[in-house]
Amino acid sequence: QKLISQSFQPNWNDVRIIQAMLALAKEALLDSKTTHVLFCTESCIPVSSWKDSALRMLKNDTSYLNAYHSSDTRFTRFDERSCWSKLAVHIPYIAIWKAVPGWCVLCRKHIQRILDMPRNHLSGNELWPAFQRVWAPEEVFFPTALSLLGILPSDEVCLQSLVFSKFIPGQAHPMEYDFEKIDWNKIMNHSEYITLRKVKRPVNVNTWERILLSGTMNGSEAG
Repeated sequence: QKLISQSFQPNWNDVRIIQAMLALAKEALLDSKTTHVLFCTESCIPVSSWKDSALRMLKNDTSYLNAYHSSDTRFTRFDERSCWSKLAVHIPYIAIWKAVPGWCVLCRKHIQRILDMPRNHLSGNELWPAFQRVWAPEEVFFPTALSLLGILPSDEVCLQSLVFSKFIPGQAHPMEYDFEKIDWNKIMNHSEYITLRKVKRPVNVNTWERILLSGTMNGSEAG
């Protein structure tokens, strides 16, 4: 396993998730071959080969996140109470964005500019402490940082997630999938996805490989 040297031991809905993601990104950029940073969790599973994923991401020097702002039809009263109102004391309201799911793909130049924000724009101060009272802070931090940098919205950002996930209206967590019952035909028909979230149980690698290579599973059911 490849782990970063420091563990932030974040809980769910914890600002320390942002700290861990930033530390992971910083470590990833030490490798000069890194072109993009794909954030995911232990409940994500790849649904694309490395070759297809690379072709998808390297098509443009672009970041991918399904983000919205307060004038979007997806903006809710919950967003207002739990995200925007908490941040508005620190950040201009119009600059606040949210990405669902929060596990986004950022190109190298964008994540580098986010990492450089304390030195270049914040007099050495970190941005993440402003998100301590924000619900699911990682969903708001990265798109808002891109907005503050003048990157979002722009043609440098594709407002589309590369993570296949579905949310039930009114629920905070994404739908959980039973790996053996996923309708893989539906997912494989959407070649833009790189990972799927959220898988309930550990998956046998041989079974996963067979599905990925064939693009289907006999007797599969809708997940």
